[in-house]
Amino acid sequence: FSNKLPRKICEFLKVPIDLFETHVLTLLTTSSIDDYFIQLGIHVANNDSSNDQITKLIERDNLELFNRLPHFSLLCTPDELLIAGLEAQNSIWIGCIYHYTHLENAVSILRDQAIKSRHLCQTNNFKDSSAYDFMSAIDDQVNHYVRFYFRPKTSTQLNNENLGSNKSKKRNNYTPMCPIPIFFRLNLRVILNILDLKWKVSIDDMSSKKTEYDCTIDIIKRFDFCGLFNDLDTNRCKELEFLIENQLDLRLLPNDAITLVFQYCDAKESLESILSTQIYNCEIKRHYFGQNNRIFINHDSEQDHISVMIDGKTERQGEIFIVQIKSNENEKRNNLACKGNIDRIFHYDGITTIYGKAKQPDVFVAKQPYAVYYQYEKQSWLIYTNHNKPDLDDSYKTQYQEFILYD
Repeated sequence: FSNKLPRKICEFLKVPIDLFETHVLTLLTTSSIDDYFIQLGIHVANNDSSNDQITKLIERDNLELFNRLPHFSLLCTPDELLIAGLEAQNSIWIGCIYHYTHLENAVSILRDQAIKSRHLCQTNNFKDSSAYDFMSAIDDQVNHYVRFYFRPKTSTQLNNENLGSNKSKKRNNYTPMCPIPIFFRLNLRVILNILDLKWKVSIDDMSSKKTEYDCTIDIIKRFDFCGLFNDLDTNRCKELEFLIENQLDLRLLPNDAITLVFQYCDAKESLESILSTQIYNCEIKRHYFGQNNRIFINHDSEQDHISVMIDGKTERQGEIFIVQIKSNENEKRNNLACKGNIDRIFHYDGITTIYGKAKQPDVFVAKQPYAVYYQYEKQSWLIYTNHNKPDLDDSYKTQYQEFILYD
């Protein structure tokens, strides 16, 4: 009867007998159902041993991977094994590492010709997309490394990108966001050829203090090469990181090893307005990014006036748009025209500052230098500029004679 039971179960469940009879028989007789699922590449959800199961899947996949690699026994160094394992994957992301940051930070990186660790970025100009002090909860040693991902569209990116995910939780009362995201895409082989480079990789999400990271053969053999690029398997970590101690000096790399990737053309135009000389290749690749609410500038055909809008719904209280227009030479004050949800206007020292609420303020900018900022939770973010000195000027706060209040 036991030999007929699997067939009877298949008939009762109305599933194809030729496909499922063997599986049903195995499930009825196996001593470890979990091990059988692992052999099939199936992760059992809601199980206390889920981490152990994922580890077994990684071990199984890596064993198969390393057996396929040509001359595997000769791959005696961690960097060679890392490169070989990554390049064996079928993904558009392989061959590079990715550093993701806001527009103003990207400008600082290009000016300094270095991508610096968080520890070296403790300045007032650093725009923190991870919600201020959240990173201090992580092992402080991590803050001494520059952090790269092996691919875009990690859960961290999709959580922080643009105005942040609607599902995002506040950290220390601040919302994670990166209003104008820019990727630095760097050739991994070229980076690993840098003499005396101090690097490591993580084998899990670096937001956990328990995550191991190093550059030993043992760590590389436990690296989840297959799960990293498998978007269908949401249980396998996509947040694996490549870490470089202190900073990466971009001058050590050939220019063609670095590419800047933008979400939209406004970000590219802003960066090129600030930095008159750009030595790296630039691309606009929307598929690198997610679908979070974002701020965009609607320019009219003559570039005479702009509308500032949020693409998508947002219910945030206290968010403000700021437009600053600088007077052209020999002009004491700008000719001003604006409409929409305008809150306050200041004229001071040749600069007009307009505060607008989130519902599409329209401002006449003519052909003058201007910049647009988004202010929320005590931090101001540059959104767009057409000139090379877009730092938010708050000197008007010392003068109130020409303060105009709008209801």
